[in-house]
Amino acid sequence: NDKTESQSILAGGADVSITDCVKLLGVQLDTNLSLKSHIASKVRVASFNLHKIRKIRKFLDCESCKSVVLGLVISHIDYCNAILLGLPSCAILPLQSIQNQAAKLILCKRNYDSATDCLRSLHWLPVEQRIKFKVICLIFKCVTGLAPDYLSNMFTRRVSTYNIRSISTNTLHVSTTRTKRFGNRIFSIAGAELWNELPLPIRSHSNFSSFKRSLKTYLFNEAFN
Repeated sequence: NDKTESQSILAGGADVSITDCVKLLGVQLDTNLSLKSHIASKVRVASFNLHKIRKIRKFLDCESCKSVVLGLVISHIDYCNAILLGLPSCAILPLQSIQNQAAKLILCKRNYDSATDCLRSLHWLPVEQRIKFKVICLIFKCVTGLAPDYLSNMFTRRVSTYNIRSISTNTLHVSTTRTKRFGNRIFSIAGAELWNELPLPIRSHSNFSSFKRSLKTYLFNEAFN
């Protein structure tokens, strides 16, 4: 660590120190792109807010508590969660733990009650599915022309001279990558794979609102069925 801190690079006539983690638009990026620092930061804030809400829970009805939790806890879990796509389940487990606690608090359940039942009752997607939902919704905007060009240009329709069925099924081309550790997490690759895995009726939607409803139902069934 001392060696890392002593290193610097010259940029624009100024010495810029090398660090293990930088913060950009509220996201903490580490040198290994493990996002452990970012997840820990969001868990810390969400956990603190959850502790405060727990103290006033008896003064709130269910709907009021739900609104407060969504604003002060779940918002931190969802913040820039698209960058978490492709991380192993163990990496996002702390976020899932916070969501489980939040669901139990809203429904006045005990610690040893089923978190799965609570999430299902609230019709909440678990963290992994929430990440997928965010990414797939963004891809829908890319393929339908609702997203900026710099995002839409990342994706191309899959065209095959041997199988014209791919054209009618609205699938995307998936590029190859040399590195599985980071390459498979690239938005244009991981996102295209998620899109292609969707059932054709969902990919065929042209209206964003109906697409989101169908997508949430699909991911909800994926999580709980």
